Amino acid sequence: MRNLLSVLLLPVALAACTGNATTSESNGAALPAHNLDKPLNTWNLSPDLIEISGITPAGRNQILAIEDATRHVYLLDLASGARVRHKGLLRTSDNTKIDMEGIELVGNTAYAVRSNGMLLEITDWAGSPKVRELQTGIPERENIEGIAYDPVSGHLLLASKEFQGKKGKKGKNDSRIIYAYDLKAGALLPEPFLEIGPEAVAKMGNGKGGFHPSAIAVHPRTGEICVLGSAGIRGLACFGRDGSLRSFTPIRDALMPQPEGLCFGPDGTLYISTEGSGDAPARLFSFKG
Repeated sequence: MRNLLSVLLLPVALAACTGNATTSESNGAALPAHNLDKPLNTWNLSPDLIEISGITPAGRNQILAIEDATRHVYLLDLASGARVRHKGLLRTSDNTKIDMEGIELVGNTAYAVRSNGMLLEITDWAGSPKVRELQTGIPERENIEGIAYDPVSGHLLLASKEFQGKKGKKGKNDSRIIYAYDLKAGALLPEPFLEIGPEAVAKMGNGKGGFHPSAIAVHPRTGEICVLGSAGIRGLACFGRDGSLRSFTPIRDALMPQPEGLCFGPDGTLYISTEGSGDAPARLFSFKG
C-alpha cells in the first residue's frame, strides 16, 4: 500500500502570527498547544555551537547536539547551564565542508544527516566516535535539513528543505517531502512518508511566504510528526498519522532568529535551538509539553 501521508488540501484555519498554537477541527486528539512566546528555560550555548543545527535527548538533563560546519558531536549538560560535557570528533571520507543538519539517537547509536542526504551512523559517540557513511539516494538539490526516528514504523524520517523540482523553478512538484529510511533494510523507501503541499503551506502563513523545513521530531505521546520551519513561514507544524495538519504555531523572529533544532523529551517537553549571529549566542529553549 502506498505509504503517503498527503497534506495537499487540509481544512485548517490558522490565526495571525503570534506564538500561540492554532489547531484544526479534524478528528483525533490535537497536539497540546505550546506557547512558543514563553520558554520554560533558556540556555546560552558555547561559541562552538554558533551554527547549532540539530538536537536530540540523550538521557536525563542531557542533549546531544550537532553544529552545521564542524565535525563534532556535543553532549550538553542542562543541569549545569548547557555546558559542553563532551565533544567528539567525526571522521568522514572527505575533507570538504561537512554541512551537518540534524542528529537523532536510536538506542545507543546516533544518526546524523548531511545536507546532501548522506547519513552518518555514529557509535561510541560519548567516547571516540566511529562513523559509517550511508548513502540514501536523495537528490542533493532537495537539501535535507532534519532527521527523526519514528518508533511506530521503526524508520528514520528525513525532511527536505527544498521542493522536488529544479532549484529556483517551482512547478507541480513544489512539495516538501519527508522521506523514510528503513534501518533494517539499509535503504530509502520508494514512496514519501509525508508530503507537504503548497495548499497546506498557504494555510500556515495565510498565503504569505514558503515553508522550508529545518528540523523534524515525532511527539512521544501522540505520535504526531512535527516539522519546524526556519525560513519564510517560521513555526512548528504538527501532522497526524493520517496526514492531517493538527496544529501550527508561529515563532517570533526576535526570540528565535534561525530555529534549526527540534526534539521532544520523553515527557513531551519541547526543545528548540536557534543559531546565533554576531554578538548573539546560539540558544536552546524548552517549552511546556
